[in-house]
Amino acid sequence: MAADLNQVDLDIRLDYLAIYIGTFAAEVANDIYQGKKAAICKLRTLKLLIAYMEVVKDYIPLEDDVVEEDDNFITEQQCKDIFEHISILTGLVFSNPGYSYKPALT
Repeated sequence: MAADLNQVDLDIRLDYLAIYIGTFAAEVANDIYQGKKAAICKLRTLKLLIAYMEVVKDYIPLEDDVVEEDDNFITEQQCKDIFEHISILTGLVFSNPGYSYKPALT
């Protein structure tokens, strides 16, 4: 059975995503400045990553029986699916929940 996401896992994933978004935003800005056609596609990807981050940052892991499932507007599986899609879009590889983190780009 897969491990549940905890707050540490979520925080670390969000930190790495934020760093990636910042770097990618600089790349998109540079492409726009240079007039590259690929900038439009990259800009759409950037907007999607930011939207994903906005959704996931409000997820509260169900730890210590303090949080009710109704407190989240997405499920843990949906949160994991979002991170899976982020991995596909960015090449970031996140460790399984509960393991030490050293994400790598593929």
